[in-house]
Amino acid sequence: MYTRFQSTKLRIIKSTDKSLPEIIEKLKKNPESLRKIGTGTTTIYKAEIDGRELFIKKSYGEIAGNERVINDFNLSLLLFNNGISTPKPLGLIEVKVSSALLEKILFVFIREWSKGINLGEFLSLKPQIEAVEKVLENSIKLLAKLHSLNILHTDFFPRNILVENNLDVKVLDFEHSREEKSKDKKIKEAEHFIESILSQRVLPYSFASKLMNIYLNEAKLQGF
Repeated sequence: MYTRFQSTKLRIIKSTDKSLPEIIEKLKKNPESLRKIGTGTTTIYKAEIDGRELFIKKSYGEIAGNERVINDFNLSLLLFNNGISTPKPLGLIEVKVSSALLEKILFVFIREWSKGINLGEFLSLKPQIEAVEKVLENSIKLLAKLHSLNILHTDFFPRNILVENNLDVKVLDFEHSREEKSKDKKIKEAEHFIESILSQRVLPYSFASKLMNIYLNEAKLQGF
């Protein structure tokens, strides 16, 4: 990945897995194990190390900023520990790549690869109506739990909701989330999610009011 540079320095900023140094060494020795699956302001790779599927996100320091990527990692860990998101973040690494002319700083976020399918894919399989209702009820409860932490996801749509084998759900991708205490904005996010479900015509419109009532009851229980 960095062959045009004369030197590369790595520093582990955050770690939740004692095997992280070993993972890094194996990635350095086997760069061909990295498969690029997305680009943009960040570059995303998938890799398999010792039977573990990993999600690796590379961000340029000039764009991401040290404080922002650390906050993103801490948020990801907080939400994982609260049963809201998956998978567990394994580590955050600072990479300095230098040549005679320049030095670049990269941040590399490593976590386990998500197991399951997203909600959009789940709905496309046309599952039984009871399964659809359970998954959507779990999704709106999960959103209420997220909002109880004063976090607005800002992209809470089917593509960012993971459906597990037991029909439980977890949230994916918090890149655009932010702290938010406004109850009105939280309710608006719940409404947008429900509208996105209704647009797929998998349930009658009458189910929308049921979902919103579930959200409001959960909000009351969570105290916001």
